[in-house]
Amino acid sequence: MVSNSWDTPPSLWISGRLVPWDECVVHVTSPYAQRGASVFDGIRLYKTSRAGTYLALALTKHLQRLDDTWQALSLPISFSTEMIRQGLVELLSSRNIGDCYCRVTRYLDARTPDDAREPDGVMVALFKQRPLIEQPVACVISSWRRTNLALPAQMKIGGHYFLLSWLRQQARQLGADDAILLNDRDLVCEATGTAIFVFLDGELVTPPISDGALPSITAQIVTELASKLDIPTSTRSVHRTQLFRTQGAFLAGTLDELRPITTIDNVRLPDVLESEPIAELFKAYAAICRAERESEWSEFLEV
Repeated sequence: MVSNSWDTPPSLWISGRLVPWDECVVHVTSPYAQRGASVFDGIRLYKTSRAGTYLALALTKHLQRLDDTWQALSLPISFSTEMIRQGLVELLSSRNIGDCYCRVTRYLDARTPDDAREPDGVMVALFKQRPLIEQPVACVISSWRRTNLALPAQMKIGGHYFLLSWLRQQARQLGADDAILLNDRDLVCEATGTAIFVFLDGELVTPPISDGALPSITAQIVTELASKLDIPTSTRSVHRTQLFRTQGAFLAGTLDELRPITTIDNVRLPDVLESEPIAELFKAYAAICRAERESEWSEFLEV
């Protein structure tokens, strides 16, 4: 289970400057506070063996997805991707922190008497985060459905993720760790914050965005690694009944990394890591996160 008891960081980077934790406030009348008017993305940062150097997993892709979502909502951008990148480096330099999770949020702030426009802001936060790869997770299938009339699943919108966190809490009340979402055709979408992969008849399958899945960056990494390992892969629909006849399944996400699903609705699944190809896939993913040189999926930040 992913812990929500993250450390309280001494400061955040907000709209161009470091702000002490106790002063990180947004007005209660802001669209951010009242309507969840925000988009966000998360980046994993791994401390390397070189002093002051972090491996940032898919940093550019995550920041681009953040901008793409904000622009798709036709909202103003006052802070460039380069400014956010520099803010992240500044925040890292101010802390003695190891492996961590970075949350970047674009949001709408409160109007002022001098300006009727709702100003946009950016906040960057760092939280200590241990690796979660290979840690098992139990799931339930949510009774709530993802429909085409809801907020678009292809966007990481704050208000939408409030609903997902609520579904995760429901799963935990049932003794599970996470919930699997279906659409109105009984097709698998994703979990509450991760993509799903199922190993069916020797093929690694993940649902398409047309079924309601987020265009997951981690899923892209997994798919490319699987191809390099000669594991047959497919992005296609997965019916809920297929979840119970897999040779194993796992979740894939920036925060969670890769985590085997042990049970769905208390039905035990085969251990996906007993499959040698999938075990090698997990090792290959871990190697990217701990690499000592940059790759197409990682870059280094010097602080």
